[in-house]
Amino acid sequence: MASIGALPAAGAAGRSASLGLTVARPPYDPLAIAEAAIEHWSFCYDLDQVIGGIEKVGRLQVPADRWMFWWD
Repeated sequence: MASIGALPAAGAAGRSASLGLTVARPPYDPLAIAEAAIEHWSFCYDLDQVIGGIEKVGRLQVPADRWMFWWD
């Protein structure tokens, strides 16, 4: 994740069922966004509960400067 500058977000440590990352350089290239969305979904399929499917993850979360993951 060094290429995108992802770091644990403040307050994310110690929360066992969630992970927040601040992202200095989120991907903007359509192919990189698609690849990252697939990786996000594979890592945390619970994204479907709030964000939606892979397409929405790519549109809403991947280009953002903060990424959130959680598991129920």
